[in-house]
Parts: sequence; C-alpha cells; structure tokens
Amino acid sequence: IDGQPCDIEFCINPIQWFLRNRAVDQSYEVLSGGVLFPTRDSLNVCDVSRITRFYDKKLDGNPEQRDAVQQIVAGSSGTAPYLIFGPPGTGKTTTLVEAIKQVKFLVKNCRIL
Repeated sequence: IDGQPCDIEFCINPIQWFLRNRAVDQSYEVLSGGVLFPTRDSLNVCDVSRITRFYDKKLDGNPEQRDAVQQIVAGSSGTAPYLIFGPPGTGKTTTLVEAIKQVKFLVKNCRIL
C-alpha cells in the first residue's frame, strides 16, 4: 500500500554461500601463476591518452562509462578486480565490452579471460 513503511528481509542460503566461498578458494589453487589474480609485475597497463575513440558511440554521452573504461584500461585498481554494478539497463555490459575492446587494441600481449 502506497506510503506505508514495510520491512524487507534477505535470507542467505548457507549452502550457496559455502559453495561460492569454496569456488573462490579453489580458484587460487587451480588458477595459480597469476592467471585469475595477477601480480603487480604481470600487469599490462596502458596510458589512457592512447584511447583516441570509443567503439560504442553510446559512451560519448556518458562520462561515468567513459571514466570506468579509462580506469580499467589504465589498471588503476592494480591487482584488485573491477566491479561494475547498477540497475538493469544502465550500461554495465556496454562498459565491459568497450573496456575489453580497448584493452585488446591498446595493450600488447594482453590476455583476456
């Protein structure tokens, strides 16, 4: 009913929580050698001034997406993963695809998993 307060409760399934955590733990063992979690020395970063154009023209009107792409290409978070989040339809996939295209074009010997 409009205007009435309500309580929302999220329940976490402990089995799913355990399986997710186990998958992350096992990824360290299985994908060792800097494949999934690279070391600082193995990062191939790029000067973002080399981005001369964006492949998807929708990014021209969205400074947040352009900034996210530039941060990914520059490797600004170091070895930490990048998290792109937002409601449906806000351009998360577009941003990710653009970043992959830029890295592929600008970073020699890049490996995209």
